[in-house]
Amino acid sequence: PAAGSVNTAAIADLNVTTAKIAADAITEAKIADDAVESEHLNNNVISGQTELAAEPADTDEFLVSDAGTIKRIDYSYIKPSSNFVKLTSGTISSGTSALELEFFSSSYNFYHFYFENVYPSSAAPLRFRLRNSSGNLTESKYKYSFAHPYASSGTTGINAHGGYGNDYINWGNNNVHTDQGQGANGIIHFSNTHQSNKRPFFFGQKVATEGGTQVDAHNGGGFYDKEVVVVGFSMYFQSYTISAGNYALYGVKS
Repeated sequence: PAAGSVNTAAIADLNVTTAKIAADAITEAKIADDAVESEHLNNNVISGQTELAAEPADTDEFLVSDAGTIKRIDYSYIKPSSNFVKLTSGTISSGTSALELEFFSSSYNFYHFYFENVYPSSAAPLRFRLRNSSGNLTESKYKYSFAHPYASSGTTGINAHGGYGNDYINWGNNNVHTDQGQGANGIIHFSNTHQSNKRPFFFGQKVATEGGTQVDAHNGGGFYDKEVVVVGFSMYFQSYTISAGNYALYGVKS
């Protein structure tokens, strides 16, 4: 037949085979809506794609069946969520004068600060100060009280330690030993940190050794006697630097 003289009516259905169709010749315009069924999907439709290899961004999209209707959904709607969120963690470098963390905000109601094996360059008490947007709070408004159980070879006891109008928090009146294996370990809780009409509170416990011969625990807490918004805190040793230590800070939503 002359070129262009054969139309579709002259072609038998059985003669239209895949051999007659050039590779990549079928475009989306030739596929009817809803024509692709599940049996036409290869098992590698997902595994054959490029790997993301990271947590998806909030706007990354997934396919879901919404009561039988295919829809897309952002990762932000399905990602795991928790009211207990790690805000930061790390290792303290030798020679650090103070660990200063500023992660308090109105996003959380409470904060938990964990620290382990924190020890000084020379034996000294562990201290804290709260921080606002201008830096450390150094007014003589820290009021706190601690129970101090202790034990050494053949001796146990308990006494009290506190301050009423100090310009810092002395978390125990005993020196922390200068050895990583016998440094300070503990947890401190903070509340009322981001409310301008309330006083910020702190409470918790610390365990350490004094001179390597006595175990000391300090359990208690207190508050800063002024209504102030707090953005974080500073941990340091009296007169000496921090030699090492690890820490983690968590925020808690109510």
